[in-house]
Amino acid sequence: MLHEQPHYLMNFTNLFFPGKDEMKKDPRKRRCRVSFENLSRIDSWRFREIDC
Repeated sequence: MLHEQPHYLMNFTNLFFPGKDEMKKDPRKRRCRVSFENLSRIDSWRFREIDC
């Protein structure tokens, strides 16, 4: 998991960011988005861009 070893969330603080949900919604049910740029910095195989 990304939040466990090797501490990806501590090393890549901008990996996740808020989605479109309202702030009043239960925090455990809010959507989040992933930064593909930061994800690719963790390991190159974690993100591949496909040209069509």
